[in-house]
Amino acid sequence: MTIEAWVRTDTANMGCIVCRQKGTAGGDGYVMFEAGGSAASYWMDGITTNPSQSVTQSVWHHWVVTITTGSNNIKLYIDGVLSGSTGTINSAWTLDDNPVLFGAGENDATTTPTEFFNGAIDEVHILNTVLTQQWIQTEYANMNNPSGFVSVGSEVQVTA
Repeated sequence: MTIEAWVRTDTANMGCIVCRQKGTAGGDGYVMFEAGGSAASYWMDGITTNPSQSVTQSVWHHWVVTITTGSNNIKLYIDGVLSGSTGTINSAWTLDDNPVLFGAGENDATTTPTEFFNGAIDEVHILNTVLTQQWIQTEYANMNNPSGFVSVGSEVQVTA
C-alpha cells in the first residue's frame, strides 16, 4: 500500500493529512500527520515512523508512506528521500468500511473529526501497490521541477 500527497504546512500544529480509523477502538488505523510544524510522521496501529529530516513551513513537500504487506514494514519518504522506517506493525491489516479523512482525523472511537490540518494538501493518492524508492524519487523530481526533469528540443521538420 502507498499513500502520498503534496503538503504545505502553514502553522505549527498536530494535524492529520490522511487519516483512517481502522476499527472501533482508539489507537488503531493509519495517520499521515504533521507534528508541530517541523516534522512529518506516519502512525499505524500504535507504531510511529518518525522522520530523520524536518519539513519547512509554507513550502510544498512530497510525503509518501509505503506499507509492505507480509512484513508490514512502514517507510516514510519526504521529497524523495527515505526519512524513516519501522518494523512490523502490531496487527495484521484488515479492511472495513470506515471512511478516509483528508485534513482531519479521529483520535478516538467516535466519528467526530478532530486534529484539523493547517495548510494545503494536493495530489493525494492511495494505491494498493508499494512504490519503489526509485519510483518515488522520479515522481518527486518530475513534479518538483518539470523543466529540469525533461528537456524538449526544437521542432524538427520532416520531409518526404
